[in-house]
Amino acid sequence: MMSDPYAVGSFNPLMEHIMSKATQKTTHTQQQLDHRNNQRNPNYGTTGTNPANAKVNGNRGKQLNPNQK
Repeated sequence: MMSDPYAVGSFNPLMEHIMSKATQKTTHTQQQLDHRNNQRNPNYGTTGTNPANAKVNGNRGKQLNPNQK
């Protein structure tokens, strides 16, 4: 008589150990997610500027300027 491979308790100890480990996820607050998206969003078609995006692109421009190297 063969044992049922899907029966409770039929996992080997190594498999139980692997499956029981909790996964670690990096969680970000809503404020961090908003800031990250603001850095990427230039807000085309609107009046005004996005300060986070302006600072990112200002720093990028300074780094790409051949006179600053």
